[in-house]
Amino acid sequence: MKKQSLDEQLKQEYDRWNHLYIYGGQDPFWSDGSSMCLIRNHIIYIKKQMEEAGQLTDTYYQELPPEVDSDYMARADEIRENANKSLNIYKNHEDYLYLLDAIKFLNKRQIEDTCIRNVTGYCRGLDIYINNNDLVAMRRHEDPERYVKSFSECRKRVENILGENPRVEFSEDSKQLSGQMNILDFLTI
Repeated sequence: MKKQSLDEQLKQEYDRWNHLYIYGGQDPFWSDGSSMCLIRNHIIYIKKQMEEAGQLTDTYYQELPPEVDSDYMARADEIRENANKSLNIYKNHEDYLYLLDAIKFLNKRQIEDTCIRNVTGYCRGLDIYINNNDLVAMRRHEDPERYVKSFSECRKRVENILGENPRVEFSEDSKQLSGQMNILDFLTI
């Protein structure tokens, strides 16, 4: 693999900074501004290396990107809009609604084994992120499919448990789970 020249590295860093500024990134834990500050520092470092090596190219003379607020997020309005759409999808998804009802028929061990609290927590978490205007966390929900898939997979795990128990039935029309627990259900708690 060919080693990149300092000029190629510098061009790549400028491109990365510009891309983050316009389109944002995908980092699940860091804002675009934090990433842009880091890239700006890389640009400064590479320019110093170029000075030391006497390799002052056209790219070297390119203006240094401005400092940005570390909380900066590109596409902020779009992220908010997509997060609200995802939340609406979650709250109305039949598998999510099933899980909300089914949890009361699971004992402690079954709740842990199915991860039902974590999976239903995605919706509650997104609601909190939206209320707190946490754009970084909202960005993780821009594509709801990953979380919807989790609802469906969790439902299958729950149905494997409750499906063996004839006392519990799910009605698609009413989106209600009905049933009762007996003393045996509490023995595995």
